[in-house]
Amino acid sequence: MKTFWKIVIIVGFLSATIVTADITINGETINIETDNYTVQLDRGVITYLNNKLTDETYTLSPETNRMPDFRARTGMLRRGISTHKASIVEIQKVNPRQVEMLFRKGDNKIRLLVSIEPFTNDLLISGDCVSDSPGASGMQWGIENLNLQNLRLIIPSEKKQIIDASFGLKSAKFRYPSYYWEAQLVIIEAERGGFYVRGTDPTFQFKELHYQSDADSFGLEFRTHNHAPWDTLTSAQSITWRLNTYAGDWCVPAQIHRDWMESAFDPRRLSDVPAWVSDIGLLVGINMLHTRIEMFKEIAKVVDPTKTLLYFVEWRKEGKDTNYPDYSNPHEKFELYLETARTHGYRVMLHVNVHNCSPNHPLYPQFNRFQIRHLNGELSGYLWNEIDNPHRNAHISLASSQWRNLLVQRFKAVWEKYKPDAFYLDTAHLVINDANGLIEGLSSAQGNVLLHQALAEATPGVMFSGEGLHEVTFFRESLATRGFTEPPYHPLSAFLFSPYTRFHGASNTPATREPRYYLWLETAETQGYLPTLWIWRQGILDLPLTQEILAVARRWQELGLSPDIGCDWGPDTLFQYTSRTGETITHQDTAEGSILIQTNPDLNRDGKVNILDLIIISNQLGQQVPEAFPGDLNGDGAINILDLIFIAQGMNNTP
Repeated sequence: MKTFWKIVIIVGFLSATIVTADITINGETINIETDNYTVQLDRGVITYLNNKLTDETYTLSPETNRMPDFRARTGMLRRGISTHKASIVEIQKVNPRQVEMLFRKGDNKIRLLVSIEPFTNDLLISGDCVSDSPGASGMQWGIENLNLQNLRLIIPSEKKQIIDASFGLKSAKFRYPSYYWEAQLVIIEAERGGFYVRGTDPTFQFKELHYQSDADSFGLEFRTHNHAPWDTLTSAQSITWRLNTYAGDWCVPAQIHRDWMESAFDPRRLSDVPAWVSDIGLLVGINMLHTRIEMFKEIAKVVDPTKTLLYFVEWRKEGKDTNYPDYSNPHEKFELYLETARTHGYRVMLHVNVHNCSPNHPLYPQFNRFQIRHLNGELSGYLWNEIDNPHRNAHISLASSQWRNLLVQRFKAVWEKYKPDAFYLDTAHLVINDANGLIEGLSSAQGNVLLHQALAEATPGVMFSGEGLHEVTFFRESLATRGFTEPPYHPLSAFLFSPYTRFHGASNTPATREPRYYLWLETAETQGYLPTLWIWRQGILDLPLTQEILAVARRWQELGLSPDIGCDWGPDTLFQYTSRTGETITHQDTAEGSILIQTNPDLNRDGKVNILDLIIISNQLGQQVPEAFPGDLNGDGAINILDLIFIAQGMNNTP
């Protein structure tokens, strides 16, 4: 009897939890309704989408929208190009929550599966196709008729992060995994909520988002690509894409995907790595060829060297991009520079490259059969078409266990000899659908993952920074570079990766003497980059902008700042940080420039805001104070009435 009632309780709980859903078929149209949304598919393309949580409709009605200049397509891809839609043969319900659409054109067959997942309300979209001739490269499905004026597209990307009515291009493609599309998530944002589409594919299948627009509307196509080469392939299969609506801001779907990323990839959190990674408040790129060793002492006078990471780029005698993969011949200054840096207490990162092999290196003939090929058949490499360039390098696929084993062996030898705190993994972001095909059954993405795992095991305690970042690399890279991001900016990527990775500037960051450096600083502020300084020549330390960067870094170090990406991000409040004492620091733009506003009025850190905190302020009223003085709550360099207001407000809010 007890067992019976347990079953009744469980069934009752499941009945109350499972969402209501309804799927109806009307000719060539499918209507889907859940508690979250109403969706209509016409011939396999979503043409109507209503968010029931916010009472917003994201598609234009046929009466108000003229025929668009483009039509989204659901169907087969041949050699990367979408085919014409085939005729619908049959639409049938597989079960109450799933419908199947079958398209046919001659011997070409396309099957689209649409279903509703219990508990989450996610609309699941997948399918497969068969071609009557070789050349099948993938499958896609689409959404069209989206309101261009009222929506904006948010993409986790180092490049284009926001697309709206002001976007200058009529079409754009975003390939995953790459720094163009870093996580398999897209958010379409409206005034009170929005909808999102995401993949939950842990194998890093190659994907592509295709955006098209006209004057009134835009459409999206979600593509899943076969592993190349495609010439002999006659079938393709789409991953399962998930669509749902939300109420609130972008953090709602972003948090859902970040939780999935953590579960799927088991990334190493910043809280799980050595504490110095979180303590770092400045990264300094060093060029030993054109700088003085005395600079270590000069920098240490301004900032805390124990919280400063020195990045030695050209530490090999051959320089940065020659004679790879040889790491046995250090520059004659290197060991002296390394010893001096350690004497001052700096952390040290050394530059290595995970793909490059110089064509004149003795090992190249052994590995040239693993050189990556692009889909057009051309070999991949750095400056590969510049035959006489000494910096020319081949890109060797990380799917090759021989190449991975060689890199691990050589990087481990460097670690054992010099004990760096970190390695910078140049070209780590490079993941290409290799036209050579799988190597040992692995794609370049899967080989990339195995390299990171092997390096972590071979060099315990060593941290990794990588060029760029995406879902393939983030789980073992506690640091990563970010280049220029084109405005408008958005912190979606920073939110997704911030528990695991700290961003810093790349080696191509403009020197402080260049006007472009201010543009880079604007980018850095919106993405939460570590303060980054590049010292490529004598005299840079004497520049006013260099001193400004060092002052900002000192404030980071003194407050112990780490990015805290929240959902209240906006154009005025660029970024928030959390100090080691737990207080919130806001990075804000003002007419006088960017400042850090410290919002914890508990100055003596006794857990209460009271008269003792007012005494601290009163003793310093009217004085100019050093940066990061705890009483300078608004960061304006002086103790004044504004700081007293902060204390008074804190006293009122204290029980």
